[in-house]
Amino acid sequence: MKTRSLRHGFTLVEIMVAMSVLAIFSALAMPVFIYSLRSLIFTTNRLCLNSDFRGLTARLMKEGRSSGQFILYNSFTDRTAVTSGGNGNFLVLMTMNANNFFVTKCTGYYRHTDGTVRHFTVTEPGTSAVPQNLPATSTASTHPIVVEFARDTTDVANLDRLFLNQNGAGIVVYGQIRDDGKNTLTENKVTPPAVSTYNFTISPRG
Repeated sequence: MKTRSLRHGFTLVEIMVAMSVLAIFSALAMPVFIYSLRSLIFTTNRLCLNSDFRGLTARLMKEGRSSGQFILYNSFTDRTAVTSGGNGNFLVLMTMNANNFFVTKCTGYYRHTDGTVRHFTVTEPGTSAVPQNLPATSTASTHPIVVEFARDTTDVANLDRLFLNQNGAGIVVYGQIRDDGKNTLTENKVTPPAVSTYNFTISPRG
């Protein structure tokens, strides 16, 4: 006599209970996951900022020591010179000839209107005490980016000035660099931006 084998499956109620338990555990685990993701991305952005800051500081210090003089302008497009005690957005470090009178090379740093700090180097003819070959104002967007999302803290008038002319003897760089983590989920507010404040002085040897 043949016996019929009984196959047991899950009832609809059992499936619904299992799904409910899974949903509860997922809801409990989601805040922990979001917090961990935020912490990881923020830490990554902070490490990037520190690297950018060290690179910017090293470049400015090295080029500042090798230059003889400097000129500070209002901005890359406004070449009005900033006097002692004033703030500007376009710093030109000038390498001078043996007599420290004529300019032979210019290295410039400026804050672009998009918030980035950009850099260029040009050769000068060595026949003038002021720069002659600075890039045209129309090239502001073409020069390499050194640091992204720079914001100043020196100008109480909020004119976005990054450099301070310290009595004609040096330049104080006092501002912030910001990393919004554009390749992360910042647009969805998953992680806050990382911000680092910096403050250092450049003193050309001339």
